[in-house]
Amino acid sequence: DPLMIFGATSKMATDMSIVYSLQREGKGIPEIIGTSGLRDFVVKRYSTLLSRNTKGYAKRFSSACLEADAKLKRGADGYRVLENLAFTLITLK
Repeated sequence: DPLMIFGATSKMATDMSIVYSLQREGKGIPEIIGTSGLRDFVVKRYSTLLSRNTKGYAKRFSSACLEADAKLKRGADGYRVLENLAFTLITLK
């Protein structure tokens, strides 16, 4: 179901944004885990992902999800929206 996949992807965007924001506040991984309530492996994965990509990655990831959400709410074909979102996210740096 496209909405289930989109929901999981949107959750990733939210969690990544939380990790990014807390990193910008100068918090380390243990503090991020405690503050966010996210699992340790999730925080470590997003921390690594963010460090490997250019500045603004989390914002571009979230923006792509918001754009897909708007398209879905306007009635666009869910599979096509997911296909476009996947391509966008794969090519982000």
